[in-house]
Amino acid sequence: MAVVKGKLGTKGAKQIKEENRTTYNFYTYIILGANIPVIIMHLLLRMGNIEWTHLGFLTFSTLIYILCMKTMRSMLNSQLDLNMEAGMAEHVKDIIFVTAACQVLSAVSLYGWLLWLMIPGVAIYKLWVNIIAPWIFEAPPEMSEKQQKKLERKRRQ
Repeated sequence: MAVVKGKLGTKGAKQIKEENRTTYNFYTYIILGANIPVIIMHLLLRMGNIEWTHLGFLTFSTLIYILCMKTMRSMLNSQLDLNMEAGMAEHVKDIIFVTAACQVLSAVSLYGWLLWLMIPGVAIYKLWVNIIAPWIFEAPPEMSEKQQKKLERKRRQ
């Protein structure tokens, strides 16, 4: 692997805009590729015995898609980079992937929707690792020599 010296290359606004549009279109195709076949399968093959849970989950997943795409659209309109690592767009894209996987697995079994439990699980994990645990287990600040001597004098009294 070659080592590159100097300043890292930066993207121009035009390149970011084009990559954002490509990313937005890609996730639109993922949504359509997961949503349309599953809805058709449920309507055609299971019309007589479709359960209310399937309809509820399909409606909920469609609402999630709409919210995720509106979020990505607002990021696109504000000219944020949708492909930036560790950004909010990464989480939105992950939610789209998990929802698409849930829909495809729901064609086989209702238990496919349990995959959605990954989303709050990951959110709780990140909340613990990044916010709660560092706050709880924060090491006390280091004391200078002067502060240590003052503390020792107080303990002796």
